[in-house]
Amino acid sequence: MISNERRWPSHLEVKPKQFDVRHQGMRPAPWVETLASSEVQIERKLFQATLKENPSGRFLRLTEISGEKTNTIIIPTSGLRDFSKVIEEMINTSAKIQPKQAAAATPPEPPNGNVKTEEEINGETPAP
Repeated sequence: MISNERRWPSHLEVKPKQFDVRHQGMRPAPWVETLASSEVQIERKLFQATLKENPSGRFLRLTEISGEKTNTIIIPTSGLRDFSKVIEEMINTSAKIQPKQAAAATPPEPPNGNVKTEEEINGETPAP
């Protein structure tokens, strides 16, 4: 055989190995069953609570949807009572502590005094 008659590796047919995961494509997702679902809108955020079950067990999926951002936490049902206690403690603590609204009640100071009132913008003189 002359050297230029040889088949180059690029011309060889490559067969994937039977158990090679890279060539099997997408594996089917394990089954997940939704048992219950609820959602609540708080200000500009939507919160979804979904109780689900899969081969690993039951879990609660909490999802926060705010505009295009989505955050999710998953809590196994074995930890739901502990999680509920923590939430209840935070609710009680929040009720006991006075909110710091003094800073929010006062308007922010104008930067460098360059902010004009509506009368100044319209060319009116403010009444003394």
